Order: sequence, then structure tokens, then C-alpha cells
Amino acid sequence: MLVSLLLFACSTTPGPGPTAQVAQTPVAEQPDGEAERMQLTLNPRYLSYDEEAGTVTFSPDSDRMSASYTHYVISLDNLEEVLGGRPEAEVTVTFEIGGKKERNTVPDDPNLPQPEGGFNNTTWIGRIIAAE
Repeated sequence: MLVSLLLFACSTTPGPGPTAQVAQTPVAEQPDGEAERMQLTLNPRYLSYDEEAGTVTFSPDSDRMSASYTHYVISLDNLEEVLGGRPEAEVTVTFEIGGKKERNTVPDDPNLPQPEGGFNNTTWIGRIIAAE
């Protein structure tokens, strides 16, 4: 019986998935009054488009299990204007931060993963000002 449980547990436990290589370092300290900027390497795999809201959400490392996730929300018009369309390959951009939202959630279902302290989601809202 114990062997059956171990085999079942091993067969349903997800292994480590691929990790997105994302630069999330501030570009430079900005003079007073200017928004903070950072470099992001957008991978189309981690972009989700909301046509109705007119936004694009970049969620690096969303394919791995973690207690915290970071998301970047960009206007769809801004992304298409600066990049000349929707990216089909990785592209490095300068992201200007306009706001930040933090949220902590704990699933109601006790059978779902529940990290100690819940899931921490940080959402950066901003715009792309340049592409490399």
C-alpha cells in the first residue's frame, strides 16, 4: 500500500518547468519627478492579450509553481506602436512604471496548493518607452 502511494505521489508531482530569462533590473536612477524605468525581456510565450480591455499582461515565470508572481500590464496600443506589432520573438524593452498593485490571496479550496502566507502577486502598470 505504501509503495502505491509513493508511486502515485511521484507520478502526479510536477517537475521543474523551464524558467523564463527575464531582466528585471532598474535601468538608471531617474531625476526627481520622473518615473522609474526597468529593462524587460518580453517573451511572447508569457504575453496574454485582453482585446476587450485593450491591455497586454506579461507574466514571466508563470509556468512554474511559486508563492509569488510578478505581472506587467501594458496598453495594447502602446505595445503595438512601439514594437510595430505583436512580438513573435523575444525583445528587450524599457518599461516605465506608472503604478504598482500588490495582492495576497489564499485559495478557499484546501486541496489546492497553499503556500504559507498565501500567494503574493505584484502587478506593475506602465508603458513601453523604447525597444532595443
